[in-house]
Amino acid sequence: MDKVNKSIIIIGSEGFIGRNLVNQALAAGHHVIGIDKVHRFKDALKNYTLFQSCVNEFDFSSLVNYDIDLIYHLAARTDLNGNDIGDYMINFTFSESLINFSNKSKAKFIYFSSQLVNKYGVEDCKFYNSDNFYGASKALGESEVVNKFYNYRLVRPSSVWGPHMKKPYSEFFSLAYRLGFVINSNLFNVPKSFYYVGNCLSDTIDNNTKLMYLTNQSILLSSWMNAVAVEGGYKEIKINKSLMRFLFKLGWSFRVPALNKRRFINMTTSTNIKDFIYLSTIEFNKGMNETWLNFKNK
Repeated sequence: MDKVNKSIIIIGSEGFIGRNLVNQALAAGHHVIGIDKVHRFKDALKNYTLFQSCVNEFDFSSLVNYDIDLIYHLAARTDLNGNDIGDYMINFTFSESLINFSNKSKAKFIYFSSQLVNKYGVEDCKFYNSDNFYGASKALGESEVVNKFYNYRLVRPSSVWGPHMKKPYSEFFSLAYRLGFVINSNLFNVPKSFYYVGNCLSDTIDNNTKLMYLTNQSILLSSWMNAVAVEGGYKEIKINKSLMRFLFKLGWSFRVPALNKRRFINMTTSTNIKDFIYLSTIEFNKGMNETWLNFKNK
C-alpha cells in the first residue's frame, strides 16, 4: 500500500468531543482515522475511516502506511460513579502497540485529561489534588503520558458544551425542550469556565505548550442558562436563592437525579480558570444556535 495524505487519528471518535473533532478535521481537509468500540453515528463521511475496536486491543502497526500527523486520545470513562480507581483503568492504561506506534511515527500525541485532576474550582499546573476517582485516574493518565510518550500535549478541558454533548449540560437543553421554559436563579450568579467545542481542533493544534487548559473566558452560570433560553426561543422563569436552594435539598432527599448534592455543588462553585481562549459573543451565540439545531434534529 502506498503512503496516503497526512492523517489524524482520533481515539474515541464516536463520542461528544471526538465527533466534533472528526467534523472539524474533515472540514480542514484531513483524512481521519477513528478508533472506537461503538459506532454511534451512522452517517457516511468522506475521508473518515472508522475501526470499531477497544483502543487497548487495536493493532496500531496496521496503520504503518499512513502518514500520521496527530493522535488524539479521548477514550475514557468520564462519570463520577466509580467505586475505586480500578473502575477507570481505560483512563490511564496505554497499550505497547499505541506507545510504540506514536513514538516511532513522531506524531503529536494529544491526551485529553480533565480539570478534575484537581479539586473542582482549583486551577493548578504543578500538583494533583483530585477529590474523586475520575480525576485521580486522569492524573495517573497524565503521568503515564509524560513518562512513555516522546511528543505529547496534555489537554485539560473545562465544562465543554456544543453539538452532540451529553449529561450534565445536555440536561439544560432537554429540560427546556420538555418543559417549554428554562428555570434560572440568582443562586447561579457564579463565574464558570465553559468551553465551546466548535473550535477544539484549531485551539489544540495551534497551542505549543506541553500542558494547557481548554477553556474560554468565564461566564456566570445564570448568564449561560439565559443564553440557552434565548437561543432556544424559550421563556425564562427566575427563582430566588432561598427557593432554589430548598428545591435542591428536597431533590437530593428524594434522590432526584437532576437535583443531587454533587450537581448543587457543581452549579454553585466558581471555576474561573485564568488561562483561557477568548470566545467572541458572535461565536458564542452561533454555538448556542448550532447546539439547539443539533438537539432538535436528533
